[in-house]
Amino acid sequence: MKTSLCIVARTASTRLPNKALLNIIDNICLLDLLILRLKTEFNARNITLATTKLKQDDILEQIAKKHNINFFRGQEKNVLDRLINSSSQFTDCQNIVRITGDNPLTDPLVLKKMILDHENNNYDHTFTRSIPIGTRAEVLSLDFLKFLSKNVIDKNNTEYLTFYFQKKLGQKNKNFFVQSKKISSGDSLTVDTIEDLEFIKIIFKELKNNIYASLDEIINTINIKNIIKNPSFLKNKTIDLNEFNLKNNQYE
Repeated sequence: MKTSLCIVARTASTRLPNKALLNIIDNICLLDLLILRLKTEFNARNITLATTKLKQDDILEQIAKKHNINFFRGQEKNVLDRLINSSSQFTDCQNIVRITGDNPLTDPLVLKKMILDHENNNYDHTFTRSIPIGTRAEVLSLDFLKFLSKNVIDKNNTEYLTFYFQKKLGQKNKNFFVQSKKISSGDSLTVDTIEDLEFIKIIFKELKNNIYASLDEIINTINIKNIIKNPSFLKNKTIDLNEFNLKNNQYE
């Protein structure tokens, strides 16, 4: 197995506490929804939940066990090394898919195509911007992740890994294009706030709770039913790009 899937999640969240555990349909929480959708295209043995060693995240370990996927527990703030160490149980792993727990509608069909393209072309970072925010994941070479781990100045700042991935360090990037419908309102499908959660709930109510609805079905439902997300009054965290410096800016 060249590529393993890693879901990065924890219960601590200042904007929406315990969001991974919030129910979206009956007894199905956001994390359940993400795992169940991924398992339609990927073997459970290739999926790992990477969470923290904190007592409060014991429940996430229990969810992983319930779905027969792997789990790894590491430092709360050091997301980068949690991601890397999630692959330690796979002796032949060369790439890791980073999936965030607040993207329960990550699209497994698109992801499968991205992984194939990434493996065939030996990319370091494969991403996509052609499907809605909240349905995307990233494929990364283990070598590139280890380079970052060795050179990140403050690993407690790796919650926002994309800012490191976007640096021009000499890595081989691929912006993977998918022909996809667009959400007319421009709303994202990620879950950071209570308004995001209610938006997803309404979508699935219109889908008659079909948790396996395709991405096109989800987008069509949003557009046809004119489902609009209520605005959130929570302010986005201010990001200082100087916090994402590296000791070595040349990946070889």
